[in-house]
Amino acid sequence: MIDGIDYYPRQKKGKLKLWIALLLLVMIAAYLYFDNKQSPEEPESILIVISKPEAQSVVNTIPIVIKASKIKSKQPEILEHLDEVMENYNKNNR
Repeated sequence: MIDGIDYYPRQKKGKLKLWIALLLLVMIAAYLYFDNKQSPEEPESILIVISKPEAQSVVNTIPIVIKASKIKSKQPEILEHLDEVMENYNKNNR
């Protein structure tokens, strides 16, 4: 050692053990807290009761009547000057 210099480094093992113990305690507390939240509660009853369906009364039913109607077909229209219309549309939308 150099004359006149008395340097002895501090020992940090005590603080390290304290931090490890504190971290371990926090991890155990977090595990217990979240583990209890995830456990599902058991249902009160697991029985399923299946009964016969009740007969529907005829009074509440409404008859559905479908009538055929005549559909008039439309003749397709021939569009004249369709090229000009497309050109004008393309010019305006650019």
